Amino acid sequence: MAYIEVMDLFQENSSIGFVPKYFATEKEAANWLNEDSKEKDGETDNQSLSVTFKGTDDNGKVVFEFKDQASKFDSTVHLFKTIIEQNHFMKNNVDKYSSLTKREKETLKFIVIGYTNQQISEEMNVSPHTIRTHRNRIWKKLDITQIRDCLKYECFFN
Repeated sequence: MAYIEVMDLFQENSSIGFVPKYFATEKEAANWLNEDSKEKDGETDNQSLSVTFKGTDDNGKVVFEFKDQASKFDSTVHLFKTIIEQNHFMKNNVDKYSSLTKREKETLKFIVIGYTNQQISEEMNVSPHTIRTHRNRIWKKLDITQIRDCLKYECFFN
């Protein structure tokens, strides 16, 4: 079991693709993991979702048919909306992320972990000034203003 603390960077209704799970005990976490693995093995009745490609309409838009339990409709729609938003983010930002140098990507990984400039400079064996330069270039190239925005890039492109 591993415990990860991320300094209040995640919001509960986050759209970055990662929704944290919280457990009071190790036993709860183990039970959740066991149930999750059963679902992956198809041992539960949660496999009721059916998605069928129906073709394209007269306007050239793709048409799908979704069949699921009525009680799960909202969560199914939300799931597909999240997947589409994440795909849109990746397509719109892959060039920005690709513009980062190898050292800037390495710096970004440490930023996401929560390291300070001083800690990053020690890990990468460079001066803190170099890290400030990397950080400024990352912010400019990715067109971001907050550390929270770094998480999106690291989640999708790492």
